[in-house]
Amino acid sequence: MLKSTIRFSSRRLMAVTATVALIATLASAVSLDAAPAFAGKPSPSPTPTPGPTITAVALSIDKTQILAGQSATLIATVNADLTAAKATLTIVDQTTRRTLKSCTTGTACAIATTFTSGPAHTYVAKVLTLVSSTVTLTRAPWNVVLTSDRSTFLPGDAVTFTATANQDVGYTGGSYQIYIFDKTSGALLTTCAGGSTCLKTVTNLFTTGPAHQIVAVVAKPGVTSFSRLADIQATSNIVSIARQTWFVTLTSSKSTFLPGDSVTFNASLNQDLSGTGYAVYIFDKTAGTRVGTCTTGTTCSIAAGEPFTSGDPHTYVAIVGAAGSPADWTSVVNVQATSTDLILARSTWTISMTAALRDFSGVHFAPTAGPTQFKNGEGVKLDVTTN
Repeated sequence: MLKSTIRFSSRRLMAVTATVALIATLASAVSLDAAPAFAGKPSPSPTPTPGPTITAVALSIDKTQILAGQSATLIATVNADLTAAKATLTIVDQTTRRTLKSCTTGTACAIATTFTSGPAHTYVAKVLTLVSSTVTLTRAPWNVVLTSDRSTFLPGDAVTFTATANQDVGYTGGSYQIYIFDKTSGALLTTCAGGSTCLKTVTNLFTTGPAHQIVAVVAKPGVTSFSRLADIQATSNIVSIARQTWFVTLTSSKSTFLPGDSVTFNASLNQDLSGTGYAVYIFDKTAGTRVGTCTTGTTCSIAAGEPFTSGDPHTYVAIVGAAGSPADWTSVVNVQATSTDLILARSTWTISMTAALRDFSGVHFAPTAGPTQFKNGEGVKLDVTTN
């Protein structure tokens, strides 16, 4: 009985021992895990090293004015590396509200810019909350000069006009072109969309009226009337072009004439009438009649037969004026030139008589009917009878 009891106690003791060992193990683990809770203040985390800070931004430009076809370079700079500062640097056109360039590395950002029309553009650089000072870019002013190879012209003459601009309109992207206008008539002579020189050769620019004014203009394309020009950039000097002044002289084949004689009148001009819309007229001012008309050439010859048969001398004149059918010299329209007066007279009468007899007593003269005027070499027939 005693052995049995001791055996049982031994088993129980072993079980208790095992339990105690387990509890001790668990207690040890709990003690280790909880140790920090009973330790002093925890060590602070290491402070991160701060990155570079951007505190300044600037914007510069390599030129402040550009000609057509040119560009300007904008350069924005900051005082710290963009990558390290995790910042973006931009260049902005304030006029168009467009961002021209964005940069995220380095300390500089550059872009070339241009524009072909309109007013000046302004630009700024931006980074984070910083904005640079403004820079301004303008287009160079336009100017244009007009010349011609002559100031007067004859019918059929060619006149060449040359417009010279200080910039090439071809570099404006179609924003502008050169025009040459006849300002007097309003007619468009030519346009040029490229280059800085524009030429136009014109024949018979106009055939009537006073001098015309020609002008060159740099302006927006697409119009044909001077009064409708838009966005004018430059206007040239005025070039005045005139038709050559007309001159006419009048001569005749003789200054006096006999009955039955034919007289030819000759009007000579300094210009060819052909295609001008003008005519030269020869008038008898005394009689108020038109002797003849010519509308071509530089000479006008009119064979007038026996001009008149009685009375005092007549006055003749040649007049250049608008083509038509004027009744007399005072009716010519748009007179261009008038000759000096030409005087034409009938030959003076003369008569002579001879007789074989010295003693005419008892002699009766009875002229027979005959002409009232005779030519040289002819005479008057007289019948002589005696009482």
